[in-house]
Amino acid sequence: MSILSENMKTLLWKIKGPLPKEEYAEYIEYIARECKMPEEHFRAVLRGEAVLTNTELGVLLSFFREEDKYLGDKKLDDDKLQITKFLETNMVEELTKKEKEELLECNLQYLLKTLTRGNNVKFIKEIGVNPSTVSRWKQGLTKPDKYSQANICRYFGYQDTAVLRNSYILFGLEPVSCEQKKQRIKEMIESMDKDTFESIYPALEKLLK
Repeated sequence: MSILSENMKTLLWKIKGPLPKEEYAEYIEYIARECKMPEEHFRAVLRGEAVLTNTELGVLLSFFREEDKYLGDKKLDDDKLQITKFLETNMVEELTKKEKEELLECNLQYLLKTLTRGNNVKFIKEIGVNPSTVSRWKQGLTKPDKYSQANICRYFGYQDTAVLRNSYILFGLEPVSCEQKKQRIKEMIESMDKDTFESIYPALEKLLK
């Protein structure tokens, strides 16, 4: 993942803090509209699938400077909101321990809430806990211990719990559940032009056999 995409997501996190996925989606849409940028282009930048021109980046950083006025004692470092500095500084690494723990909790909540009723049974069996424990996790009444956090990560395909403290899973930009991943692949295939699909079809067919 590029520094650009991770720094952009860090700005979202610092400006808004913990929010439900739906509210982040609305905020991302709002930013794109205010900065006169196609929403899908901005989302692609956040996913690390596209880049910004210096003009686009300048407009976005100006937007965040305006948003920053309302942060009080949590104000961002204005020096890092200059184009050159922004592209050279890894803002994720500079999160405080408290911010990383808060991010971990929010990411865990998001992952748990992606579980459908059918997946819940499979999840409980694989994690090795009882249903009431998972229910308390989802409600935020208790937090999974480190052993359970590691098991949760493995269930969702992450190698270790570091991703929970250093990534913004809660934005919902990437699919995490099996259903979400299948839907993403379906959407990608449906959006392909005929020539692109025909060129990858043999590999897909071989892979899926």
